[in-house]
Amino acid sequence: MIIKRKEHVFKLFKSIEKIFDCNDLYNYILNEYLEEKYDYITQEDIQSVKKENGIKDDKEAFMQCFYDLLGLTDEDDNQLLYLEENNHLSDFYSLSPSLIEDNPYHRFLSSLDLKTSSFKSIELKKNFFNPYEGFLFDEVKNNSLHEVNFLGFFKRKVEYFELVKNGIVWMSDTPYEINTMREIINNAKNNVLTFGLGLGYFPFMASIKDDVKKVTVVENDMEVIEFFKKNLLPHFPNKEKIEIVYADAFSYIEKNDLLKYSIIFVDTYHFTEDILNYLRFLKLLKTYRDKRFFWIENSLLSMLRRYVFICLSSCFEKIDFSMYSKEEMMIIKTINSKLKDHVIENENDIHHLFEDDFIRGIFEDE
Repeated sequence: MIIKRKEHVFKLFKSIEKIFDCNDLYNYILNEYLEEKYDYITQEDIQSVKKENGIKDDKEAFMQCFYDLLGLTDEDDNQLLYLEENNHLSDFYSLSPSLIEDNPYHRFLSSLDLKTSSFKSIELKKNFFNPYEGFLFDEVKNNSLHEVNFLGFFKRKVEYFELVKNGIVWMSDTPYEINTMREIINNAKNNVLTFGLGLGYFPFMASIKDDVKKVTVVENDMEVIEFFKKNLLPHFPNKEKIEIVYADAFSYIEKNDLLKYSIIFVDTYHFTEDILNYLRFLKLLKTYRDKRFFWIENSLLSMLRRYVFICLSSCFEKIDFSMYSKEEMMIIKTINSKLKDHVIENENDIHHLFEDDFIRGIFEDE
């Protein structure tokens, strides 16, 4: 990047740096809870806090328990206020069990005989949320570079299903999956192409729509396909709409004309860390911008913003790149290469760096 009016831009950079530092702190707090203490808050804790503090609202009681659990005290007032105002740290949501229990696919799975729902290394089984067990129920949103997550809980025990392969959860019908696919399902019509089969949630939800004629699913794991065809597909109400293709997704894109599809949905990655997968799809599907959808793309773009910020930081301070993995360095080098002649001289130039379409463009035209 070429920095003009360096002193002025440096001040702008420092304000951006504060936002990213606070995002990191915010995510550290959330991850500590979600990875280690998600089931520490109990119904008894909520009732005790409500009684001791004269609180009537469950969300307020949950917030108090959450803060106490993570040691967030008055000493952290300034930081807490910033995180509450900008990252909405104190926003918690009491969710209705109907979000899961009234979902058509959950009702479908509930009708199956789970005793036979297994195949080789794959198993479909039940799990559950305990009362007041916290979980993310939607993906991160970008609020002027501040990251906002959505943490919720149920007031009673709520069951859900998960597909497990070799002990690793591949997919589940939790509120997170339901909410992060809602918009894509709403856009599904005519002929639909999806990469990645998983639990079959998307093919099911798309196939029950009257305006969907056919759902083509490309999957490269034969065990998953065999499990799906044995245990799930025969019971689908509109199974005749669904075609399963055993193929590598990237090869399929290169060998087939995708213009006949109304939407193209990519759901082949299980974690945001699998970002190189997303970047490869982004490039291969650049001619289908008006019809492509990527699962949890907001979360993936949030990760890419961090790499853009690292590259911007390197214009002002020395960065120890040895701390980054080989995959991360590939992303950083791509950004630096594409932006080597990019001019930064005002606030708009800096904020433009972090816009979704600008970031996509860096990797689409690599």
